[in-house]
Amino acid sequence: MSLLASSSAASILSLDALVDMSAAPHSEDGPRGSRLNPEDPLEQCRRDIEDAFGFARLAAWSFDLSSGRAEMTDAGLAMLGRSRDASCSSLDGAFSLVHPDDRARAVAHLTEAAALNRSLDDTFRMIHGDGTLVHARFRGHPVTDTNGVVVGFRGIWQDITARVTIEERLRETEENHRRALELNAQIPWTAAPDGRILEGCLRWSLLTGLPAESAQEGGWADVIHPDDAEAARAAWARSLATGETFDFDHRLKVADGSFRWMRSRAVAWRSDKGDILRWYGSLDDIDDRKVAERRLRASEAFSRSIVESSGDGIAVLDLDATIRFVNGPAAALDVQGIGDVVGRSWLDLWPPDVRAEAEAALTAARSGLNASLSTHVPTPAGAPAWCNVAVNPIKRPSGEVQGVLVVARDVTDKHMAWLEAEAAAIRLAEVLESTADGILTIDRSGCITYMNGNAVTLLGKRLKVGDTLLKAHPAYAGTPVHDACLAAFDGFPSTMTNLFLPSLGITVDLNIRPTRDGVSIFIRDISEALETKRAITRLAHHDALTGLFNRARYTAFLDEHRSAGALGIILMDLDAFKEVNNTLGHVAGDAVLVAVAERFRAAVGEQGLLARLGGDEFALALPGASLDDCVGLAERLLDSLRGPIRVERHDVRVGVTIGVSHVTTKRLHGTASKRADIALHQAKADGGRRIRVYDADLQRRIGARQDLKLDLASAIERDELFAAYQPMLDIRTGCIGAREALMRWRHPTRGLVSPVEFIPIAEESGLIAEMGEWILRRACREATGWLDGAVVSVNLSPVQFQSGQLPKKVAGALADAGLPPSRLELEITESVLLRDSDDNLAILHALKALGVKIALDDFGTGFSSLSYMRNFPFDKIKIDRAFVGDIGTGNH
Repeated sequence: MSLLASSSAASILSLDALVDMSAAPHSEDGPRGSRLNPEDPLEQCRRDIEDAFGFARLAAWSFDLSSGRAEMTDAGLAMLGRSRDASCSSLDGAFSLVHPDDRARAVAHLTEAAALNRSLDDTFRMIHGDGTLVHARFRGHPVTDTNGVVVGFRGIWQDITARVTIEERLRETEENHRRALELNAQIPWTAAPDGRILEGCLRWSLLTGLPAESAQEGGWADVIHPDDAEAARAAWARSLATGETFDFDHRLKVADGSFRWMRSRAVAWRSDKGDILRWYGSLDDIDDRKVAERRLRASEAFSRSIVESSGDGIAVLDLDATIRFVNGPAAALDVQGIGDVVGRSWLDLWPPDVRAEAEAALTAARSGLNASLSTHVPTPAGAPAWCNVAVNPIKRPSGEVQGVLVVARDVTDKHMAWLEAEAAAIRLAEVLESTADGILTIDRSGCITYMNGNAVTLLGKRLKVGDTLLKAHPAYAGTPVHDACLAAFDGFPSTMTNLFLPSLGITVDLNIRPTRDGVSIFIRDISEALETKRAITRLAHHDALTGLFNRARYTAFLDEHRSAGALGIILMDLDAFKEVNNTLGHVAGDAVLVAVAERFRAAVGEQGLLARLGGDEFALALPGASLDDCVGLAERLLDSLRGPIRVERHDVRVGVTIGVSHVTTKRLHGTASKRADIALHQAKADGGRRIRVYDADLQRRIGARQDLKLDLASAIERDELFAAYQPMLDIRTGCIGAREALMRWRHPTRGLVSPVEFIPIAEESGLIAEMGEWILRRACREATGWLDGAVVSVNLSPVQFQSGQLPKKVAGALADAGLPPSRLELEITESVLLRDSDDNLAILHALKALGVKIALDDFGTGFSSLSYMRNFPFDKIKIDRAFVGDIGTGNH
């Protein structure tokens, strides 16, 4: 059945000469070799055309639309791998050779060309006899009848399989290239020899957000970072001028306004003559790499800072021991003083006696093992340094050793601390052995693990190291010491004091302390300490010299008997005791006090509480006693000292002045001691060596005395004092040779106050020094007006010697008054020489050096001695009346 209908069915198409020429078969590889026949030019022409068709892979064809007949030359059939048979002679058979996917299009094109009287030119895939595809290009012209109706087509077709294959490969290559460019992060570009950008602007435009034309017009450098633009232009200009490869890193401003690091590279393409034809380049985004490099550098700097700040010396070695890196502290490794150790052998750093050990550690590290050495090495400073050195392999991921890491730690301080700890342990052992305590340690099984020397001394006959307490002494179980040890095992320390150990006959203090391994027991023998404490307690309440109770016990005794109704207080003060100390010495004075205490104790017996309050003061407290009892005891005490006391071949006589008070109600107990003191002072004022009992009249007299004392303090300011003069006759001439200045007080209300009243008050209150200076100045000033030029005599108090300023004050008084020193005589009493005799003698010599006269007054009283005249050359000695009163009437 015909595929195409035709109105000219009667018309029969032939290929004419073209079909005839292609009647001879052709091989697929091309035409056979031409057989020239010079006798047949037509045949030769036919052969030439056949060869040309063969070389071009061309074949003739024709279609008769009215008959449905198709014809193809043998060459065409051969190119399709087909034989001439009925299937190939029809139009339907011809179209069956077209690939099914192209067949409809082929029929449509033929129908359309027939309808439009148009030529055919189309490409279809044909099916080769072996099943492969043959790409064929069909070209043909329509054949019409006399009426111009298309009745068929005739033309040629060409096997273009090779060309299509090449074109497909080319398209694939171009597509691969395009894909590669699209996937490549680099932006390729080309430039003319003069540097004008030719291609690559589109992706550059997408990157920068600028029009592509701006790159072609030279604007590519405008988006380079200002800090990089000038150098980039210069590098590009240099490459254009020299033809050298352009390779430059710079920052490029991208579409979002940020800058990214880019690498621009370009290589020149030259002609055979060496001329530059074009520049091929690429723009590579290296921002991530730059960031990574910065981070790497920061990481390296950070790591280096850690390594450098490490207190350990760190070194990296090659496998041959060559040092490749050292940190700062690794300089400590340079004990040989090499200097810069990088590049040197690590083994060279060690002294010969350590090198073998270092080399063994290095060998172990090379074999993949960790090694170490601890040693001491000399330093350039001379002192040895102790170090621990770790020598470890540096391995690749495969496990292969590629280097050695050395970490050296200076442990000199640690080693010295260890040595110190050793020394401390020795010292501790020495301390434990030298301490007065007995020390033993017990483990948790109760076994004694240590005993110091004192523990052995205390317990050695009963216990020894290695003994178990319960086995050695079963009776130990359940005792307080055993219970305390069990508590210490649980972490609770305990202290036991005043524990008497009958088996040892001693009293001890125990300190039981938990330790890591058990307990430590500290045993202190306090037997002697207790005895000493008892002695100290006794001393705390007794006078060490006399054995009597002391002031503290006396005061406590009064507090204890506040509830008693009646209370008597007797206060005693020895008379002339200071002279004993000054003449015979303090040892003799102490002996006198002991003897006095014995006599007082004998006189008192068991009554009350007898105490020495200090110095030469004694007291007797009599709770519940009557006034008569108190007076009776006072008289016995007074009488106990009437006889002499034998001291160092001397018979010493001392008396006692006694003050007595008695209260009948506990409300007055607080005043009893004060009243007795008032009575004592009144007894002294009355001359001493007597008893005075406190009464109301005595209180009034004491009050008046206090008032007089207050008035005396301001007498000088109110100009109430004046000087009276007692003339002294020269029995040889009968003339007045001197006048003694006597201080007098005219009170505004009392009138003239007797010196017997106010002089003792002045001496007690300390006013005597100020008053003595006043009378000295007044006497010197008034003596300058005496016409007879008599000497003025002024008495000095022992108190005036105490400041050491007496010579200066005397010199000032003479100078202010204008009195010659020879007209001044200073009188002293024997007591000045009895107190601080050396210092006072020095003051007397200083006064003598001023030119004044020195007189000794009241010689013959107290402890007078002619030796005074040997110690100081007095100008005058005034002998007391009591010394010479009985001359001529006595027995001596």
